[in-house]
Amino acid sequence: MSRVLKKNNGFTLIELLIVLTILVALTLTGTYKYFNIIETNKQKIDISNANILAEAVNVAEATGQIEIKSSPVTVTYENLKNVINKELFPVSKLYSGESSKPEFVITASKSSNDLIITVSANKIELYPVAKIVTTE
Repeated sequence: MSRVLKKNNGFTLIELLIVLTILVALTLTGTYKYFNIIETNKQKIDISNANILAEAVNVAEATGQIEIKSSPVTVTYENLKNVINKELFPVSKLYSGESSKPEFVITASKSSNDLIITVSANKIELYPVAKIVTTE
């Protein structure tokens, strides 16, 4: 009597579980990185919008649409309606905070002939200096 050994051409359950575990770990890492990149880009958009608002204040002041004196004044979108055609809102979690209607706060003042503009959101200054905050 001869014994014939059958050769199985499949994978064992252990091999499949190891591959599945590796795929899940890679997917979770990729998802975390993806959402981190999205939040970083939203922060960059907020900083860019703050720069746009500061430039709009510069233009409005230079063209005589608003008058800025030595004491700090809050500039509203109503003051900038001839310079900028829409309201800009913070989109990142860091700068929009927990508020239901996040907004940029624009203040301006004059020191001698220099125009000093600050733009902030969620009590964090975005213009003239802002930093990208990563959660890595």
